[in-house]
Amino acid sequence: MDKELLAAAWIKIGADISTMADGLEQVVEQTYQHNNWFTPEEQHFALQHFSQYFLEPAAISDWLAQYPDPVEAPRNVGLILAGNIPYVGMHDIMSTLSSGHKAIVKLSSKDKFFFPWLRRRLEVHAPAMAERLVFADQLKTIDAIIATGSNNTSRYFEYYFGKYPHVFRQNRTSVAIIDGNEDEETLIRLGEDVFRYFGLGCRNVGKLFLPKGYHPDLLLQAWKSFESIGNHNKYKNNLDYNLTLLLLNQEKVWTSEFLVLAETEKLHAPLATLYYSYYDDKTDWETSIASHADELQCIVGNGPNHIAHGQTQLPGLMDYADHLDTMAWLHQL
Repeated sequence: MDKELLAAAWIKIGADISTMADGLEQVVEQTYQHNNWFTPEEQHFALQHFSQYFLEPAAISDWLAQYPDPVEAPRNVGLILAGNIPYVGMHDIMSTLSSGHKAIVKLSSKDKFFFPWLRRRLEVHAPAMAERLVFADQLKTIDAIIATGSNNTSRYFEYYFGKYPHVFRQNRTSVAIIDGNEDEETLIRLGEDVFRYFGLGCRNVGKLFLPKGYHPDLLLQAWKSFESIGNHNKYKNNLDYNLTLLLLNQEKVWTSEFLVLAETEKLHAPLATLYYSYYDDKTDWETSIASHADELQCIVGNGPNHIAHGQTQLPGLMDYADHLDTMAWLHQL
């Protein structure tokens, strides 16, 4: 399947998502009933992101142009998908199929309805590609594997699949650097990086570096527009639980009805909690970031190599998880 046919198929999928074709709205509702973290709002955000950033004609063509033609000797590539945010395996599936390989997919139990819908649409637009998308409960006949999970599941992946060419992804988080010159609009955009998908993604900001003397309440005031997140039952339960632990440990916290801010040097914040620490000059946060580079997905800030506020949940096709070019890796199998 050449690149033009590949691009045409993905563009048609994008059109199907835009028009919610073939019962996609029912898939959204079914997914929400199965997993209440995946609210219709969050699912629609993910779908809109696919349409505008993954499946837009110019984006698809530019992405495919970066790589060789699809391989002539397809391999069976196992994909173990995460279930932390809606449809998070889309990029791995697109990469595997677009490189010419067969994707043998183990769906997350939290997210098992969208990708079968995707396969049905591929059967309409690109039957040959649909044949290379297979779902399986166990990955037995594979030649390589891409598996996404936690630090704990990574040990499991290594034990069972370490003999194959592999990409094993572990826990990552994202940070933001506040310089004190941000206006309210910029802080509100930063709130999108914090609260989108309830903060469950590796691209969600979980730690802030604040200039000495910066008052955390400035953030809570700017983020009032996100306070409805506190009405979500599971999120609120996590907020109450993690706040209780912090208070029992006599940690310094700022609280609201929708977020706990805790001062600590630690990086990985629990759900409904945002960590922060102060810096005197940029060498402080530069040192911290450098020492945790393999744990970070995104760095938000005003620097030349930083991601703009409000953009972490809008990655493009070239924004690969863990900064590893999955397409290049697949072409080398």
